[in-house]
Amino acid sequence: MDWGIDPARVAEISTIASSRRFSARDTEKFVLAITGGGSENADLPLWDMLQVLFSLGALTANPRMPARDAAIGCMLDESGILLRPLRQDGPVRVSFAGATIEASAAEIVLSYGDKGEAKTRSFSWSRIRRALGLADFLFAAEADERSEGGLVALRTALDAVFALSSFDEDGMKRAVQEPARFMRAWRRRHLPLLAFADLIRQREAFLNASGRRERQREFDPDDLIALWSFALLHGETWSFARFAERFSALIREERSSVGRRDFMAPASMETLMARQPSENPEEALIAWLDHQAILGELEVDEPDEDEEPDEEDEDGVVRERVYAALMRLPAEPKFLNKEEREAIGRALAILPLAHEQPLTLARSRAVAPWENRLVEASRRIAGSNRGQVDQSPEPFDYAGIAASLAALGRRLDELLLIGNALEAIEGPESAAATAEGQKLLRRWRHDRASFRIDDAKLALTFARHGGALRTVAAALHRINRQQKRFGETTDLVAQAASDEARFTDVFSQRYQGRSKRP
Repeated sequence: MDWGIDPARVAEISTIASSRRFSARDTEKFVLAITGGGSENADLPLWDMLQVLFSLGALTANPRMPARDAAIGCMLDESGILLRPLRQDGPVRVSFAGATIEASAAEIVLSYGDKGEAKTRSFSWSRIRRALGLADFLFAAEADERSEGGLVALRTALDAVFALSSFDEDGMKRAVQEPARFMRAWRRRHLPLLAFADLIRQREAFLNASGRRERQREFDPDDLIALWSFALLHGETWSFARFAERFSALIREERSSVGRRDFMAPASMETLMARQPSENPEEALIAWLDHQAILGELEVDEPDEDEEPDEEDEDGVVRERVYAALMRLPAEPKFLNKEEREAIGRALAILPLAHEQPLTLARSRAVAPWENRLVEASRRIAGSNRGQVDQSPEPFDYAGIAASLAALGRRLDELLLIGNALEAIEGPESAAATAEGQKLLRRWRHDRASFRIDDAKLALTFARHGGALRTVAAALHRINRQQKRFGETTDLVAQAASDEARFTDVFSQRYQGRSKRP
């Protein structure tokens, strides 16, 4: 079974943990260092790694082996030939690059800095083994098309550390940059759900609290409001529109990995979150990797300029390059003004829910201005400590929201027709240019000064951005089809009134009774 990470990467980490004879707890901490889940600062284990290598290099250096090479020797010395004497031959003390390093049977102590700002770091031998394991991981991490590999990052860091004339914090900050950059890229590739950690925890807690574990991740529009309300009571601060966008992004990432990820049971997650050690180191490794596979970061591939619009997979998910296509549409000539671009972007951000739950899209657009006013009013009152939030909503206009999206779709259609007309003008089939496209071009040139350039230059721009334009138009057309079907099967006025009442109840709790309905 694939545990949400390349099995080859699992094997690499497991081999390191096994060869260094990590205990169950050390294995878990080691995997946390790799996945970035050990502390709020994911780079701290890399600081430990470099300080340990610096200390070991200084302690084991000799005339035939410079400190940098000695540090690499200690990393590769799994048998303990270089490290054993430091633990068994009594305290060893050296001075190197302005720092003092002392080794004993219990620990290594690194002291550095001026007297006024002297700092001391202590590393138990268990911690040293984990730091060497992390260096071992970097040493073995292969290069790919996006990075030069962990070995280059490790070598760069060691060169920087051992080139310091005086060991200090500033030098460490510079040295740690390359391995930190590599580890962030590694996590983006292999742990693509890390950015959704808080949302996934909220979802799991909500399912447990509501007794709906059997439903797993199947959320209808009302479930999503319930989850958002639950999250607000447990520290969430996102608006409903932002929460819906974030939840949609999580769905996209999970669906992109259908068939290759297994999601853990909540009890197992809670155990891992509590840092409970496992009895078997290899099981601990798999458990943590499974846990981290749930908590990844969305990564967007850069699209090719001339790609055709996305084909939707069997789950109806439109790929992330739709957003990139929207951003690539030129500012000059102005295909879309700022408001139009933002309106399309907000709709696309809720895919696939915008396809599957047109009500969620309508709700997010209707409630956004109301919630924004509540937030601003609450801030003003907090600053003055007077009065109450008394902001009532404008009536939710679901039909109007659908009409606005349809109008945006028609504008994109007009641009496509203009592009076709320009292509015909510049090509051998000029007589085939459509009258409608020519008519639209004249109107756009009248309305927007940026279109008042010669046909050849304008045609080149449309040819360059035609693929992106078709991608955005195709995605928006399906959203509009769903909105139309929704309007034909739902009493929009009654639905809007019901939703106003529901959001009012949530806001009354969120603003502690300071919001009231008219």
